[in-house]
Amino acid sequence: MIRSVDGNEAQARLDSPDKERACLEVFHYLMTCEQLPDNDTWYCEIPELPGVWSNAETLDEARTGLQDVLGARVFHDSTGA
Repeated sequence: MIRSVDGNEAQARLDSPDKERACLEVFHYLMTCEQLPDNDTWYCEIPELPGVWSNAETLDEARTGLQDVLGARVFHDSTGA
């Protein structure tokens, strides 16, 4: 796991003027990543958000993919679709 963030730190970040960046920072703290032993790919997820996960050849690609999935989920959910 990358590391956890306590509620006060998370709230302080979310209260900042740049909410989009703050949200990404908080979710980055919630992200967990591991290298899968069966195929050496990287799996990243945000356990608190079911369905928000990514799998890729490199850790950087998996993190980027997770950010894309999170962005799509936030955009999709905010449009009411």
